[in-house]
Order: sequence, then structure tokens, then C-alpha cells
Amino acid sequence: MALRLFRCSDCGHRMRFFGAACGNCFTRKPAFMRGEVLVVIVAAVGLLFLLL
Repeated sequence: MALRLFRCSDCGHRMRFFGAACGNCFTRKPAFMRGEVLVVIVAAVGLLFLLL
């Protein structure tokens, strides 16, 4: 089962966590809604805490 956290701002379709666009209208998701970007941010914060 897919994890659907966000709604498309254009059509309201519930979008998957990982993916660059809405599966219904193919509108690109903003960067902060993409799972890949969130993983990179969490990894960077974790690395920062390890270095301090």
C-alpha cells in the first residue's frame, strides 16, 4: 500500500510520498513534498549532529 501524504494543489488527488509528479494530472510536486529531498535533508541534519 502506498503512503499518500500530500494532495495535489491543482486537482486534489492524493499523491505518493516518493514521486516527482501527481499521478492524476502530472503536475510536478514542489521540492519540499518530494521524498527524495526529505531524505537528503534528514541525512544532512543527522550528519551535522554527528560532526558536532
